[in-house]
Amino acid sequence: FLEFCTWLPIARVEVNGETVKTDVPPVIKNNRVLIPMRAIFEALGAKIDWNGETRTVVANTASNSIMMQINNAAITVNGEVKGLDVAPEILMNRALVPARAVSESLGAKVSWDEERQTVVISY
Repeated sequence: FLEFCTWLPIARVEVNGETVKTDVPPVIKNNRVLIPMRAIFEALGAKIDWNGETRTVVANTASNSIMMQINNAAITVNGEVKGLDVAPEILMNRALVPARAVSESLGAKVSWDEERQTVVISY
């Protein structure tokens, strides 16, 4: 319970007008929305591979490749390492990744709807 309290409040994520369904809700941490990795990558059409030993996710589309590691504030996009405002983390046995960083790295446009507390993604 204490771990979860540091993650509140809960947010929503929409891709092309459809709410991304997740088994663990997207959350706001340090003004960034984190979402379960499988949900966001699949919603954006990426194939993912999870390495539990190194706690690393690799996601690929036809034109982009992304690599992220839990508790590492960096993302590798097509071989180029970039910094993240918030590192991917584990919450309730799920890997959560920053929605904006992942979406923009895959070529999507991202905006924030403050009134609805919703990340709006289009691609």
